[in-house]
Amino acid sequence: METKSRASSFRILIKSAVWAFAIVGLLAILLLFSLVSLVKSEMGSKAAKLPDRFVLAVNLDAEYSEVRGDSLLHELAEVKGFSFYDLTKSLKNAAQDTRVAAIYLKVGETGLGLAQIQEIRKLLALFKASGKNIYAYSSSFGHLGAGNDEYYLVSQADKIVLMPGGELGLTGLSVEIPFAKGLLDKIGVTPEFYARYEYKNAYASFTEAEMPKEMRRDFTKLADNLWRQIIQDVAEDRNIKEAALQKLADKAPLVCREALENGLVDDCGSEEDFAFSFLKELDAEMVPLEAYAAQPVLAKDKIALLSMEGVIDSGLSSANPLGGDAVIGAESVKAQLDDLKSLENLKAVVIRINSPGGDYAAAKEIWQALMAFKQREAVPVLISMGNYAASGGYFIALAGDRIYADEATVTGSVGVVGGKPVLEKLWKKLGVNWSAVNTGKNAGISSINRDFSLNEKQLFNKILDNIYSDFTLIVSQQRHLTLQEVDKLARGRVWLGDEAVKNGLADALGGLNDVLEAAGSDKAEIVYYPKAKTFTEKLQDVLGGSQDLAINQLKNNFAVEFGSVNMLNRLNYNLILWPFVIR
Repeated sequence: METKSRASSFRILIKSAVWAFAIVGLLAILLLFSLVSLVKSEMGSKAAKLPDRFVLAVNLDAEYSEVRGDSLLHELAEVKGFSFYDLTKSLKNAAQDTRVAAIYLKVGETGLGLAQIQEIRKLLALFKASGKNIYAYSSSFGHLGAGNDEYYLVSQADKIVLMPGGELGLTGLSVEIPFAKGLLDKIGVTPEFYARYEYKNAYASFTEAEMPKEMRRDFTKLADNLWRQIIQDVAEDRNIKEAALQKLADKAPLVCREALENGLVDDCGSEEDFAFSFLKELDAEMVPLEAYAAQPVLAKDKIALLSMEGVIDSGLSSANPLGGDAVIGAESVKAQLDDLKSLENLKAVVIRINSPGGDYAAAKEIWQALMAFKQREAVPVLISMGNYAASGGYFIALAGDRIYADEATVTGSVGVVGGKPVLEKLWKKLGVNWSAVNTGKNAGISSINRDFSLNEKQLFNKILDNIYSDFTLIVSQQRHLTLQEVDKLARGRVWLGDEAVKNGLADALGGLNDVLEAAGSDKAEIVYYPKAKTFTEKLQDVLGGSQDLAINQLKNNFAVEFGSVNMLNRLNYNLILWPFVIR
């Protein structure tokens, strides 16, 4: 009895110690976060004045997501919470700022998409038109290829220097999509998915053993058009004939000497020597983008910029700073629109969409909220489509008075998919037998342990037909197209931005900066949404983020590729573009 009592006391002691250490650890983390915030606030209040003449240094490998990084993890890791808007705003201002003598670009492996890259290129062209030079450096444009984006970003620079031993991987585009039907057959998983219609191939990776001909046709056209845009622009930038540039791409990746001999770079050298030479020539200092972007702009009139990035779902928006898909939450968007009611002198609203789609109900909920806002507030709503505004992302865009796209924007994908993976054969292989009790004829329709019955299949497809009819009807009404015209553009077809303008799915080519200018940004203050979080909100995100942290721990420990996690995650959505990799 005494032994049991001692054991019990020992267990209580151990548990108490564990809890004590946990509480102390949590308090230490909170104290650390608080100190970091206080120090940064103090440093921000005593920010040094910018020099009278400087070179603006832009690290194009930094994180420039559409939604500003706003978490305790960002603060602790000192990851600047700059958005793509902050980057474009700074580049635009630099062209008109007499203090900025030049721009210095550094790139190695950028996270920017092709549509974003095209917008940066336009702003860099504007900077060059002001009579100032652009300098660019890279240790390597890609590794064994995959340097198309990086070189495209800086190809119009006045001087490009590549590190000796580095390579230039302007190799052409490759679109890669996995097809796992063979694997699923082996393990006993039967994909039972349905689509509206033949070009809506979001689940083809599970239902097909190889790329279907409609899908291959779609992605061949997509890759060819994107590559054509890159070749045309780079050839003009470097004063090389397109045919000659294509021949060089077919020989790439090129080592620095080969790139220099063929006019793709201007020198092979070290970053230190390169920076020292142009800073001495210009008699200027180097100022990082972070210091320059922090300058506030105040005006009486206001333009609201609502940045939406990620898959579309109900509930609250979220952005995972450690990786994975961000989420556009319908409840968060509606709260932002309600907040705009109190914004005085609101002249326009710009919606920036970077989304492959998501849940039909959530996308329509956001669309309806935007339509109601327009009717209530009587202010123009302009849409800026980023790298993607496809499927559910395009559904949201339909609320705009005008829709703008970059040439490389992936849009359209008007269609719907749905279904479930059936694990019945897998369970039999494992010796597991599922029994069920249902209180209705279709009570088990969502069960993944058996396939659809004939009646359930008919009901499920009726739902898909209803969603597709609703989606295409709204496209018809908002874009002033007949249903017959919409049918030729829909059925899941994917379009690039320039094609979308030609066929009536969008109104004009232009990036975020163009849309803001059309809204009157030169005479107005930009009010950015989502608003910055309070310390309490950031703390709640950390304490409630155990699931995200656990997934990332899996990634770190077992090399789980996030593209695969995202692929499986998108099984939850019906208005979605399938994840694919363009290299």
